[in-house]
Amino acid sequence: MDVVDHCKVYFTDDVLGDAVTAPSAPTKIIEGRVALHQVLSCGYGRDVGPAAGRLVGEENNRAYYLCGSASTADVLLKFVTVPPAWGGQSRTFTFPCGGNGILFEDGVYLGKDQYAPVGGTTAAFDGTMTLSLFYTGGPTA
Repeated sequence: MDVVDHCKVYFTDDVLGDAVTAPSAPTKIIEGRVALHQVLSCGYGRDVGPAAGRLVGEENNRAYYLCGSASTADVLLKFVTVPPAWGGQSRTFTFPCGGNGILFEDGVYLGKDQYAPVGGTTAAFDGTMTLSLFYTGGPTA
């Protein structure tokens, strides 16, 4: 059996609402001392029409990060859900943390980048639909 079989799960289908608008401080989403074992993220693309020849978010999907505090200097894991090649589809990505996971001493904080990874000055597209975090520890009550 894998450790993920014994994990608690944080799930949201409102990633835009749970992560404050960038570049604000990250928001606490899980309380307590936590070992994060896996991140599962689902994203989508949005067709901008045949003239554009590509999807919004194809290269500019917003990166999300998990921090050990409300500081953007305390990033422990950063990830981008790459959208599919066609609009109206979704794609799921798994980010396994390996070993015993990543230790978050005082809870898990969720933040997001203001700019797209490509170029660094273009506003990013939010193509992430769902986010699941598999963890052990946290609140016992």
